Amino acid sequence: MSRKTSLLITLLVSLAVIAVVAWLVKTRPKPSGERRPMPPPVVELTPLARATLQPVDRVSGLLQPARRARLHFQLSGELVERRVDAGVAVAAGDLLARLDDADEAADAHNAEVAVAEERAAVARDRRLLKLAREQVALAEHEVARQRSLGKQSLASRAGLDSARTASLRQRTEVARLEYAVSTAEQRLARKRIALEKAMRRLARTRLRAPWAGEVARVAVEVGDYLTPATLAVELIDVAELELRVHVGVDSIAALAPGREVEVRIGDRRRVGRIRSLARVPEADSGTYPVRIRLAGDGLVAGQLGRVALPLRARVDVLVAPASAILRDEGKTWLFVFHDDGGGRGHLERRAVRLGVRVGDLVELLSGAKPGERVVARDVAFLSDAQPAEARGAQ
Repeated sequence: MSRKTSLLITLLVSLAVIAVVAWLVKTRPKPSGERRPMPPPVVELTPLARATLQPVDRVSGLLQPARRARLHFQLSGELVERRVDAGVAVAAGDLLARLDDADEAADAHNAEVAVAEERAAVARDRRLLKLAREQVALAEHEVARQRSLGKQSLASRAGLDSARTASLRQRTEVARLEYAVSTAEQRLARKRIALEKAMRRLARTRLRAPWAGEVARVAVEVGDYLTPATLAVELIDVAELELRVHVGVDSIAALAPGREVEVRIGDRRRVGRIRSLARVPEADSGTYPVRIRLAGDGLVAGQLGRVALPLRARVDVLVAPASAILRDEGKTWLFVFHDDGGGRGHLERRAVRLGVRVGDLVELLSGAKPGERVVARDVAFLSDAQPAEARGAQ
């Protein structure tokens, strides 16, 4: 293609572009000369009214055994028998483990023998006392007989002296036996106390379950030498579990021991009962510990439990839908509708102070009055003094 032809084509294209631009300018729409106003928004209204709110405090915690016992022997000694392992269920009084009890068993046997010997000695002294009293009666009779014989002969005086000596000797024996019999119960009581101590010491060589439960851990083996400081067995009660949570001052004021509450563990719901609650807050957190007891069937310690604890009811308070609240500039606002007639009106953006929220309702502490109609929802793009068309709550 020659240069002359190329220039001709470029000229023709340029003329075509200029012609198109001129046509577009000529055919563009003419401005109307005025803006059409935006139609007022249609808002859904609801009247403010009074109601009773029942707020709740939703807290959670881990399920724990209702009871836990860390069992120790009360004596030192070598472990010679271990009867349980972790996970084993035991009844109250079941033997869990035993120390070498040879010395304690010997001491208990000696104490039993001592009690038996003392009982025999008491029985013997009572029989001897009876005989000694009979001997005293005979000796007194002999003294009286010798006295009746007179005092003239030397033989009579010697017989009387001998009878008096025998009587004195028998009375002395009676006094000794009476003392022995009168103090027999005290001596026997001391021997029984010694026996009871020996039996208690023997019993302490055996570790028994204080209540029915499940063995959580066994920390000793046969052959270990144990002291009272050594943990032997840990026992837990899995028939019941406890949910331990911490609540604030508003919750603790509304709760009482024995109150039933609903506990959720996963998708399961259980009824629990408040077992105990503290009236003094913990120093580090400022919260109050609460223990909720519930049946342990089908549950495992360590599971997460959730509970909604009822707070003090708000009776006859002014409420509004939570969707009617606008939060802006660090404050909370409502849009109050003022009727201008014909279903139309204008909005007033009014600051309000809020209380508790329960579900879809929120308590209004100040800034509004019962019966006022407010925008129920979609308040984010509304403004103060904005015209609006009402829908609902006429």
